Amino acid sequence: MISEPNMIVRTIVAELEDLPDEKIVEVLDFVRFLRVRYGINGKRYAPRVLDKERLAQLYAESADEDVQLAETGMTDYAEGLKREDFNAEG
Repeated sequence: MISEPNMIVRTIVAELEDLPDEKIVEVLDFVRFLRVRYGINGKRYAPRVLDKERLAQLYAESADEDVQLAETGMTDYAEGLKREDFNAEG
């Protein structure tokens, strides 16, 4: 097993040289994923904890607007159906 970090990097580079370009792009995507997942300095980010009370408050604040948008959307939808029926008959 390879244990020295510089040797590991050299081994990875050597392995990459034999891969087709599209596979190298996949490796790059994976490396970027790891950097985001564990952070640049290797520390893993703490998972985000959702505040259920804050979410409930946000939903409540937007409830009236949601109802208005839904009612407007249904009115527009009903008018569109009427136009389609009229055009199909006429």
